[in-house]
Amino acid sequence: MCSQHDAAEASARLLEHGTVAATPMTHWGRENAAQFVRLVFSNEPVERLRGLGERFRRALGC
Repeated sequence: MCSQHDAAEASARLLEHGTVAATPMTHWGRENAAQFVRLVFSNEPVERLRGLGERFRRALGC
């Protein structure tokens, strides 16, 4: 099971340990916004997206 991180901490860990840029959604909603991060990958080549799951697991302790 993954460790629990708020969006700001998860974003920092993803960048530092997974080389994934993510934006915390802290102020984009009311109730659960601090639990979500935003990723933009629509223009990324498939080669750069390979292994993304493993990078998330490594960064977030899953």
